[in-house]
Amino acid sequence: MAINIDYKKHDKCDLLPKLEMFLNDLAIRKPNVKFVVSGTRSEKGERRVRSVDVYDGYEKVGAICIDQDYNKAESGDLYEVSSPKIVKSRGNADTRSTKHYKKALKLANDLFDKSPADVLAKQIHGRVEESMFSMVRSAEQQFEHSFYNPLADIGMYLHKVKHDGPQPFPTELEPKFGKEWMDKGDNYRIAKSLMNKFDKHKDGVAIRIEMDGTINVVDIATMSMLYEAKSTYDLPSNYQEKITIAKILEHRQPVEHIGVRFDDASQDHPERAYFYLVGGDTFTDC
Repeated sequence: MAINIDYKKHDKCDLLPKLEMFLNDLAIRKPNVKFVVSGTRSEKGERRVRSVDVYDGYEKVGAICIDQDYNKAESGDLYEVSSPKIVKSRGNADTRSTKHYKKALKLANDLFDKSPADVLAKQIHGRVEESMFSMVRSAEQQFEHSFYNPLADIGMYLHKVKHDGPQPFPTELEPKFGKEWMDKGDNYRIAKSLMNKFDKHKDGVAIRIEMDGTINVVDIATMSMLYEAKSTYDLPSNYQEKITIAKILEHRQPVEHIGVRFDDASQDHPERAYFYLVGGDTFTDC
């Protein structure tokens, strides 16, 4: 059967024979999966695909790699099967390796399933929570630095006054105690306000837009999946308005009464975006 392979940023080339056979057998057992090329290697002077990520719909359910074993007396190829369901204390925490084809195929067949809704909801909530705390820490540091540096400059100015006598106040310091300092302070205040709504009041929703455009919406209070929407028009009207505003904002730019957008920085999912949206009606101070 023809297998569904997306080369993405890689030049199109043949698969390693062992990988091609493996993917064909896996696709027979799991006809809904799609394979995305993640790595190649030179084989007999030709570039061949050595590894793929495995997707079921928008979710990455695992990865397969044909690697070379240099660590043992008997060299050869290894089948590396990766899945978030694999948890190890040593080595690659989410990967198991074997030289046995049937063992690797059974492992992939058993592990490569879509996550239940409650597992996805906890993943999305956890990622947004982590991003929220990071946003607040960054806003606080930027606010502190916005007046630490000018204060150091003022110290130098006062030192000169003490030793050289009265002199004009440096005009370049005035803007640093003006708009820039106020902007950083306002950004920190809004970030803290959103964090309080998220962490203390459990208000609003966490959202992840998947690589195929699916919008997964998680309730902050219950950490449960509310909707799996196909477009923003399937959301309640207040969240339609807020996500439309949040989409045009800069990454990690908090807006009071609206929320914030976090771009997915992972290599696997650069297309994805996360959002925290405040509950209630949409209104701004504009």
